[in-house]
Amino acid sequence: MERPVVETLHKNGYVNSTAPVFIQSFEVSNLKELKKITKLRLIQLFSSNPLNQPFDQAIASTGLTYQDMAKPEGLKEISTYAHAVGPEKNYIIPRKADDTLGEPTSFVQDAHAAGLEVHPFTFRAENSFLPAEFRSIDLSEEAIGDFSGELKAFIATGIDGLFVDQPDVPVRVRDNNCY
Repeated sequence: MERPVVETLHKNGYVNSTAPVFIQSFEVSNLKELKKITKLRLIQLFSSNPLNQPFDQAIASTGLTYQDMAKPEGLKEISTYAHAVGPEKNYIIPRKADDTLGEPTSFVQDAHAAGLEVHPFTFRAENSFLPAEFRSIDLSEEAIGDFSGELKAFIATGIDGLFVDQPDVPVRVRDNNCY
């Protein structure tokens, strides 16, 4: 599947690392193959469960887990084939037992030291996705909370991009230098 995707993108003018496109995958082998055939930016995604294995690695019985990949030596290996990493948010700021944000990990600094950008996922404004301290007074799951507050906490860690369902909010936070 890698070649048809790349051929289609290249045919439509998306040919280098400045093109407004990223190819992302939770697997490793396909990204390594893509690295050989395109200059487009590649993102290694990380499962929300660090003990999980990328599917291709499980099939190959390598034993490699996302937890292994998140360590400095794992990130260095990823930098040989990817431009960035896309971890679930908890790799960067885990939640405490009371569902509030804990202390940031070294993930962003470790990834940057390996030469990788960091684009965590998925940011959403609804209470059911926000840490407890950013939920609105209306505690219904679909109520909108202080999404900007969560974004500011993650931007302060040095992330380079993000996956988001309401893109207008991080743009407003960025443009107003609210972090």
